[in-house]
Parts: sequence; structure tokens; C-alpha cells
Amino acid sequence: MKQLLVWAGLFTCLVLQAQQGTEPIKVTDLLKIRQMSNIAISPDGSKAIFTLTTIEPEGEGKWEYQYKNQLYLVPTDGSTAPRQLTTRENTSGAAWSPDGKQLVFVRATDGRPQLFLLSLDGGEPIQLTRFRYGAANPKWSPDGKQLLFSAGIPLRELLKDNELNPNKEVPQWSYEKPGFPQNEHLKPNTAKPDPDGSLEEIRAYLDLNAVDRKAKVINKLNFQEEATTSGDLSFTHFFIVDAQPGA
Repeated sequence: MKQLLVWAGLFTCLVLQAQQGTEPIKVTDLLKIRQMSNIAISPDGSKAIFTLTTIEPEGEGKWEYQYKNQLYLVPTDGSTAPRQLTTRENTSGAAWSPDGKQLVFVRATDGRPQLFLLSLDGGEPIQLTRFRYGAANPKWSPDGKQLLFSAGIPLRELLKDNELNPNKEVPQWSYEKPGFPQNEHLKPNTAKPDPDGSLEEIRAYLDLNAVDRKAKVINKLNFQEEATTSGDLSFTHFFIVDAQPGA
């Protein structure tokens, strides 16, 4: 994060040197930038919601910052200033109910994104989903009774999910791991983990390191992420839930 700010700040300063100003631009001026995104207009066109992204200090760490996302409501005629709707953890992905009386949005809870309902008549947001894989990108049904959402499911979880993969099938395509032409390594290993045991017991022991994130196993080329590396493969699935608490 710090490197990104430094490079962006230096680039901005170089570009703006040719412009007249009363004082030079500093790198930390970038922390004052606020960005609007995910603008959505209410069904009757009278209001709009948007996500405002700000950069805030992260704990007590010096020069450490994090992005914060909160929802705002504003009349489309510009008669009043935007009103902040959320104040807690980061929020995103807000969508209007068909009658314009409710919002559904995404907020991280216990490390996973979940759906929350917010009535525009007042009150606190109500958590709608507690899905083990999280929930994102909500869409209302035309009658407002249900919500469609997506969830990213890691391959390791999908292999042992009794509902989504009842037959415990492994991918039919090659996973390209040397020595396992039929993706045998993805099948459950019932051997007892032992670093000094048989080949299967050693593999079970090494698998524990990967599960505990003590080691990363990468056998594909598409492993780069923005700040780290990952060989995990995941799939996006879609689910439907009733648009009422306790569903």
C-alpha cells in the first residue's frame, strides 16, 4: 500500500508541476481523495445510492492505511447533501428492492462477505445470509421476494461438499500436477499424516502444511495476484435466498 501511494504520488507531482498552484502537491495529499462508485438509482428515480471509498489510518501503524467503503443516499434533484447510511465494516454491492423501500448490500462478517437488509424507514441493517462460502453481487427478483447472489467456492471445498458435489467427483480435465495424470491427488487421502511414513502418509503430512497456509502448492502459470501468489482454483456458483430475515 505504501509503495503504491509513493509511486502514484511521484507520478502525480511530475504531471502537475507544469500547472500553476500555490503550494506543491505532497504524496500524502492522495490520502484525501474520495471516490464514488456503484451508483444505483431508486426505482422511482427520486434517490440514488453510491459507495464512497476513503483512505483511513490503519490502527496505530505509522504511515499504514486502508480503504474504507460506506454507503450514502442522495436525492437525484440535488436538494440536499448526501446522507451516510452505514458506519461499520466495509460495505459494497448495494441494490434497491423493486418497491424502493429496502436496500440489500454486502458487508464482511467473520471474514466472509454476507448480505444485509436495510429498511429506508429507519433501523439498523439486518444480516440476511450466514452462508459458509459468503455471498456477493445480490440481485432482487422482480417481485422483491427473493435474492440471487454469487459465492466463490475453492476447489478443495467443492470436492468435499455433499450438496454441490454429492458423488465426490474430481475435475475431468487435467490438473497438470506431475505424477497424477488422473487427478488422483484431489481424491481424499485417508492415510495418517506421518513425515517418516509411507508415501501416502508423507503426502498427508505435507497436505497439512498447505491447509494451514504454511506452504503454497503451485503447478499452474496463472498464480500471480496483486500482492501475493496463489495456486488455489475456485468456482463461482449462484444461489437464491428469500429476502427476509431468518430465511
